[in-house]
Amino acid sequence: MAKSYRELAARSKADWTPEVHAVHAAAGSAFRTEMAERAALGASLAEARTRQNLTQPELAELSGVRQPEISRVERGVANATQKTLHSLLDALNLKLAIVPRDSAEPRTH
Repeated sequence: MAKSYRELAARSKADWTPEVHAVHAAAGSAFRTEMAERAALGASLAEARTRQNLTQPELAELSGVRQPEISRVERGVANATQKTLHSLLDALNLKLAIVPRDSAEPRTH
């Protein structure tokens, strides 16, 4: 019997085919990229809020988004809906823009 999760996972991975290893690596990479993008978005929103001298509770009042959700978005741990993002952007007098990716940034798909 495995003594730890790591040991159990290592035993399980030993039986994986190369294809399964490749899928696992790709999924892990996509997850890390998504989490980095969420963190960057949250940091941008937090920066915009502080530039406007707003607290999270004040932004909650202006946007209709609960303060704990604002905190999660700013920390990059929320899977914010389009509605939530637009509510925050409207309250901060910002708009969502689609811009070309920096050529150094990797593609996610």
